[in-house]
Amino acid sequence: AGRKETGHFWSNVWILSMFFGTFLGAMSGVYDKFLLQRLHYPPLSLQFWFNVYMALIQGAFAMFFWYPRRARMPFHFRKAILFVGLLLVVADRLYFLALNEPDALVSVVTVIRRSNVVISFAGGILLFKERKTPLKAVAVSGIVTGLLLMALS
Repeated sequence: AGRKETGHFWSNVWILSMFFGTFLGAMSGVYDKFLLQRLHYPPLSLQFWFNVYMALIQGAFAMFFWYPRRARMPFHFRKAILFVGLLLVVADRLYFLALNEPDALVSVVTVIRRSNVVISFAGGILLFKERKTPLKAVAVSGIVTGLLLMALS
């Protein structure tokens, strides 16, 4: 699906960023589990510092990429931004609580966390009239099948 929309799959910077981000997310999950279970940090403490660091990092990116172009790309506040932020905080809370469980497997928690692609896929179809959806639906169904197989094992 990606090749039909964006050209060569492995030379697209956004595809490579997706793979790199998934790898970093898995490594972060291992580190989070280490902090929670070996060093006994409370989940809320980890979430607090995660939010602080993300605000700093995303603020720096906004200043570098958006601020110089703000005249051409003005920011328009929408109530949906608050709703998305609230959902992200709740999702992160559940993530840290899940990793705090002694029997939690990082591989399962990370895959479930990354399964948000299903919501992104549905939103792309409904809100943005995404193209080539049948081809992408096959990829999303592969992700869902993998999640089901992991849940059953």
